[in-house]
Amino acid sequence: MVEFYTPWCGHCRKFAPEYMAAATELKKDGIPIAKVNVDDEVNHPFVNEYSLSGFPMIYTFKHLYDTDPNQPLGVRELWKNGETTKDAVVEHMRALALEPEYHDSADAMKAFVDTNVHYSDDKVGVIVLGVFQDKNSENYKAFREATLGRPYPKFCWVQDPAVAAASLGEAKAAELAASKQDAVFVVSKFTDDPEGPVYQLPRDALADIDGIVRWVDIRSNPLVWRYSDGLSSTITTGKLQKFLWAFVDSRSPYWPEWEKAMTTVALEQRGKMKFVLVSETGQALMQFFNIDPSTLPQGLIVDLHPEVGQRQFKFGEKDPKTKRWNTDVAKSVTPESLRQWLEQYRSGNVKRYLRSEPVPEAKMTFIGPLRQDEKPAAANQDSEVYKIVGDNFEETISSGKVCV
Repeated sequence: MVEFYTPWCGHCRKFAPEYMAAATELKKDGIPIAKVNVDDEVNHPFVNEYSLSGFPMIYTFKHLYDTDPNQPLGVRELWKNGETTKDAVVEHMRALALEPEYHDSADAMKAFVDTNVHYSDDKVGVIVLGVFQDKNSENYKAFREATLGRPYPKFCWVQDPAVAAASLGEAKAAELAASKQDAVFVVSKFTDDPEGPVYQLPRDALADIDGIVRWVDIRSNPLVWRYSDGLSSTITTGKLQKFLWAFVDSRSPYWPEWEKAMTTVALEQRGKMKFVLVSETGQALMQFFNIDPSTLPQGLIVDLHPEVGQRQFKFGEKDPKTKRWNTDVAKSVTPESLRQWLEQYRSGNVKRYLRSEPVPEAKMTFIGPLRQDEKPAAANQDSEVYKIVGDNFEETISSGKVCV
């Protein structure tokens, strides 16, 4: 962790003793943190390099198993925790840097589960539990590497399976004790998944760091998320960055239809996409995605494309004449209609949804000076600069009738 600060910043001065106390505490764990005075001329280049726009600005630098070797400082992440205290810094850095917790008693194991495993509308949590005979084994080393740099979910391990019998079940604990085999589990409280609430990593992935990370990323998610502002960062964290957001009024008859359709399809397509139900209380999220609450229900696929960034695909059809989206199909959703939409999306046959202002009344859009033999295309345009919006951009540019 690195704090970028200036000596004239009031927030920096207030945070200074907390940060120093955190540094002292973390030194006992061998976890370094640092601070950089951006007011010092030699450090001015950091302002542009790290997009420093306010102070204090705090980044964590993490060198993970899959970090690009051309990035010697590893992956840089902005620390957005609003609580700039010693305890917040210590908790965050220990979650990133310390090895998985070891438990040798059933009581300690139970306390760890009770603290970290939840499933409610405003709190979701799982743990990753390893059972290892030898801490020096390749299986344990892969397990340890999979947890470093990732604050969620919490990892722990036991040597005696009986310690975790309350979570794994007596039969599974006895089986592991008799076979003396290593194993990794995700322990959850998910109630809508017939394969849960405890999941076991395939044995052929025990020594595969990337395999563990990707499997945990899938199994630490419920089949269908119920969105709340407090769960936002948890939902969007992880390697899987494809989402099906369903915006539905929970008081309407459409809610149980969407619940059924999404649960059915999510079970079939686990690991390919995250499914999220958003009720009428998710006003801020609806505003972010430009969803009008009066038009619910709405379905929206959002993915992160490596070349073009975030893309959105709406559940419905766009009228080529009015440029407006008809989303009536969302009012009669079924598992089959949802499957078909996802198949069309994966085959590239769903038109991308672009946020757009209303299309101007002018029938043709023009940018640039008119030729001497041309007249403005629309009388209601009172200048030589004509407006292009998202819904007419591709059509206008491809028409060949404009000069950009």
